Amino acid sequence: MIWTDRIRQVKIFLVIAAVFIAVASLVVSHFLVRDLAEEERTRMAVWAEAMRTLNNADENTDLNLVLKVINENNSIPVIVMDSENHAQTFRNVDVEGKDYAESLAYASAIGQRLLKQGKNIKIELDDSTHDYIQVCYDESLMIRRLSAYPYIQLGVVMLFVVIAIFALLTSKRAEQNKVWVGLSKETAHQLGTPISSLMAWIEILKMNYPDDELIPEMNKDIQRLQLIADRFSKIGALPEPVPASLNEVMNHVIDYMDRRTSKNVKMVKEIPEQDVIVKMNASLFEWVIENLSKNAVDAMGANGGQITLHVEETDDIKLLKECDAGVQMAISSIDEVLEKISDDQLKELLEESREHHEKLAKEIRHQLIAADSSGKEPNLMAKGMSWIKTNVMIEMSDRSTESVVADLITDGCNMGIKSLYRYQNQYSQAKHSAKEISRRLIDIEEQLRHDMQKYL
Repeated sequence: MIWTDRIRQVKIFLVIAAVFIAVASLVVSHFLVRDLAEEERTRMAVWAEAMRTLNNADENTDLNLVLKVINENNSIPVIVMDSENHAQTFRNVDVEGKDYAESLAYASAIGQRLLKQGKNIKIELDDSTHDYIQVCYDESLMIRRLSAYPYIQLGVVMLFVVIAIFALLTSKRAEQNKVWVGLSKETAHQLGTPISSLMAWIEILKMNYPDDELIPEMNKDIQRLQLIADRFSKIGALPEPVPASLNEVMNHVIDYMDRRTSKNVKMVKEIPEQDVIVKMNASLFEWVIENLSKNAVDAMGANGGQITLHVEETDDIKLLKECDAGVQMAISSIDEVLEKISDDQLKELLEESREHHEKLAKEIRHQLIAADSSGKEPNLMAKGMSWIKTNVMIEMSDRSTESVVADLITDGCNMGIKSLYRYQNQYSQAKHSAKEISRRLIDIEEQLRHDMQKYL
């Protein structure tokens, strides 16, 4: 409770501090920008007067001072417009145009926009003709930056507040986790003594009643208590998945649950005959299956029912494994012929295709690892026959090496494409990501087959 109140006080303080900083920054920036804008307007008034003086100059006018005033403006964008709102000249303005005429037209559009905003100074040139010019100006880059600065600062402050609050919440959660970890370890420690006593009592019962059928079941429950105590002791530590037999784990769970549920509940297992090895924490996985089974039993009620534990390898994993084997076979076939050809263009095409296969192989392995599955090695017999065929045909054929290689690669592509289409139909329930991988592999094979045509 004290910690919660302290967290709340800190969050309120951070929010108030952020608001104060933001408001102060906005106020200071506002006054600063206002003062600078007034100063720039004064400078532009002097600059406009210099332009009027330059326009009405005679032999007695000191042009050095006038030109100095005009040329010292290197920051304020300014456009001089005539009485018909056409730009006559401009300075410090980024304009777009192929030539000076287009630049003037672009500057005229900017000047008219500034006129509508009231950012102009009207200079009368001749009192008799009422001729005049409009000196249109915009905010300098420094003022625009100063105007944006408080909002950037506000964003930084809010980010700081969010990070600080997140850090506080994380610290609180970490402290709570430490408490739970400590309680778990203490629970595991306290369970050790009664478990040891129960094990001793079991041994005594075995000596007195060696033929009692209930004693082995009691022993299993004690082993289960040991397992639970071990699980409690490991709370807070990262689980370490190791290769384990899924069949063995499932059989153990089913055997344990079947003897401890009602006779009205039937436990059915549907698992592959061959042993399935996956990376997992066996004890935690058993715990999950047990809890799911117990929830299912509770949901059945007194009438009972059937619980089916089904294990299968999904179509997407099967399809990815076949793609993995196909990619490896393709890379191996390309490696067999690369050193035997001398044509640089053909070698470049094969090396490029090999890079595409390797890139796709990495994606396949990544998806298989994410699914806790391993890849599939190409058939050793097929690899051996491919190596023999390649070397025999290259050595025995009277055609050029490039032609023989193109023929072999084309045959390999055709076989691979045919197999991939068959696997797509066979594993039609595969996920979109796996089907996309197989389609990309087909595209790579078809492209390689097309590249080989001119060498046949």
